[in-house]
Amino acid sequence: MTTSLTLATAPVVRRWRPRPGAIVGALMLGTVLLLTAIVPLLPGFDPMGQDLRAALLPPFADPAHPLGTDALGRDLLSRLALASAVTLGMTVLIVIMNAVLGSLVGILAGTTVAASRRSSPW
Repeated sequence: MTTSLTLATAPVVRRWRPRPGAIVGALMLGTVLLLTAIVPLLPGFDPMGQDLRAALLPPFADPAHPLGTDALGRDLLSRLALASAVTLGMTVLIVIMNAVLGSLVGILAGTTVAASRRSSPW
């Protein structure tokens, strides 16, 4: 027995199957979203915390710093997660602003064209 969710997503899966680029893009976006959501919840990951004894560690050299550290000993994974959260937040804000502005311009254009057509003898 198939569920309604399976029936609803079947056309989407059929459209994506021949497009491996779409699947790779969706996996990359999912990875960024997962990283943004999970890393700040992990204990001990402070993106601004400095540890000069751990400065310039290469990736995977220390289990506490999976992506290594920078010149000030700050954890690169936590800094990457913070940057992705800021970027995603700004992206959502910009999309909302564009939707509101585009809607206002469309409404204004629709009403002024309709008003000018009613008042024009041609």
